[in-house]
Amino acid sequence: MEKKGSIRYCAKWSKQYLIKYKFRFFLLLLLMIAAVVLNLYQVNFVQRSIDAVLDHNIKVLLTTLSLFIAITILRITQNYLFNYYSRDVILNMNRDLKNKCMDRLVDAKASNFSQETKGDLYTRIESDTTNALGFVEEIYGGLLLQPLLAVGGLVYLFYYNWKLTIFTFITLPLLAILINMTSQRSGKLYSDVQESQSRFTEVAVDIIDGYETIKAYNMQQSRLAIVKELLAKLLKKENDFYKNDAITLALILSVTYIPTIISFIFGGYLVSQGEIKVSVLFAYSQLIPTICLPTISLFGSISKVRNSYYAMKRINKLLEFESEREDGTDFKDSMNSLININHVGFSYDDTHKVLNDLCMKFEKGKCVGVMGSNGIGKSTLIQLLCGLYEADSGSISMFGHNINAWKLDKLRQHISYMCQEIVILPDTIYENIRYGNMKATEEEIYNAARMAGLEDFIKGLEAGYNTVLQEDGANLSGGQKQRISMARTFLKNSDLYIFDEPTASLEPELEKKIMNEIMKFIRVKNAASLIVSHNVNNLSECDTIYYMQNGKVIESGSMNELLLKKGKFYQKYNEMIGVNSL
Repeated sequence: MEKKGSIRYCAKWSKQYLIKYKFRFFLLLLLMIAAVVLNLYQVNFVQRSIDAVLDHNIKVLLTTLSLFIAITILRITQNYLFNYYSRDVILNMNRDLKNKCMDRLVDAKASNFSQETKGDLYTRIESDTTNALGFVEEIYGGLLLQPLLAVGGLVYLFYYNWKLTIFTFITLPLLAILINMTSQRSGKLYSDVQESQSRFTEVAVDIIDGYETIKAYNMQQSRLAIVKELLAKLLKKENDFYKNDAITLALILSVTYIPTIISFIFGGYLVSQGEIKVSVLFAYSQLIPTICLPTISLFGSISKVRNSYYAMKRINKLLEFESEREDGTDFKDSMNSLININHVGFSYDDTHKVLNDLCMKFEKGKCVGVMGSNGIGKSTLIQLLCGLYEADSGSISMFGHNINAWKLDKLRQHISYMCQEIVILPDTIYENIRYGNMKATEEEIYNAARMAGLEDFIKGLEAGYNTVLQEDGANLSGGQKQRISMARTFLKNSDLYIFDEPTASLEPELEKKIMNEIMKFIRVKNAASLIVSHNVNNLSECDTIYYMQNGKVIESGSMNELLLKKGKFYQKYNEMIGVNSL
């Protein structure tokens, strides 16, 4: 039932691709039929050639050999065309599926990612997409061609001698049952291997992304210990998978050996009794692989189908990600500078409330600072403002309209966000900065770089702005990547600017300089702005500071007002500057 269910599921899943490439599949079907016909003709020529040699008929022998050569050339041509077009179809479908997965990822709601890991998502896109299409490949390979070859060969064998055929293949049902048992287990083992691979990939990516932090805190050995443990688990599961495959392969090989031995024993007996000629027995032995090898391939195909089934299941989890809403309005003609957060509550699940009765206000030309310990909802606040999540309770008014009434892509056009997770493209410094505003002029890009403190660094490079950056900014320091992100933020013409830990990777001297540039930029733009920072010095010029605890604002006011209150902010301030009192 599982096999039938998996094949049915795979067929339904692959239907869209079969329809899209139906003409190429029809061509492949014609090439399959040609392969069966040509294969049987070649065997017939073998028999005729042996008979011609035994009868000393040179004319028939030469004619037969000429036809055999012609058929061989046709088979080579058929094989080339079949392999070329089958690969072409698979490559195109793989591209289509990867594009579909990436489209879904880009379009998905942020909440979809809360239960997923980077490693698992990467494995689904990179590995599972290829394995899922293995089923489509087997449709015209193992699942159609091989049975056609086997049935054609079996009919031909019955034509030669039905007794010998029945006696030869009497062992196949038992072998088929054993192979099916091992191949069933293969699908489950494959799924286990993929899950382990995903976990390892996740940790490996985290190590690569955070190698500076790992070294700074001497975490190399602890991270390596985790990697070694994961690799050991992965190795065990891979060993189980390949051990099962080895057993399956041994059984599969016996599918050819055993019938061949039986055919020669019983066929020799029939020759001695005069029931068949030697040429028939020889041609018969040539046809056995025509049945056995397709049978072997068919079992291999069934195993691949199971692997495809599990891969499709994993991909479907991604493709079923809920999309961001597309409804809403662009309120460009009725902009209001005020942003209100009214009694907002939010939780990622039902167990822990991240934001609780949160109230804040942002105004045009005013700079708002947010501060608090890790995990008190600062990042969640930003995600809500950007429309990545929707509040469970309360409301957020963005530029005079409820955020839920906005068309999300239009809303985000009014927001410039410098986040902590910085994306560096494998392109020039110029293009990486331009990423913040693709319509920006050259002068605007240079000015953004200057404000972000990049000018001296870029001038010191041989290629200047044309310097090509490596994937994920591997040839940049953390501070340099941060300043590129800052330049992007400056470059975008927005109504709300958000800076999330804007100086976290900068030296104190440069940190002060950059914050001065940020504040100068905010005042010139006369836009609403939000600075989230652990560093109290970064918030000194903010018009209003909201100090958060347990997902809500417990104190608010200017720096001086908060210090005069001598409350929680005052205590935190003293802890950070290292004094007991003012």
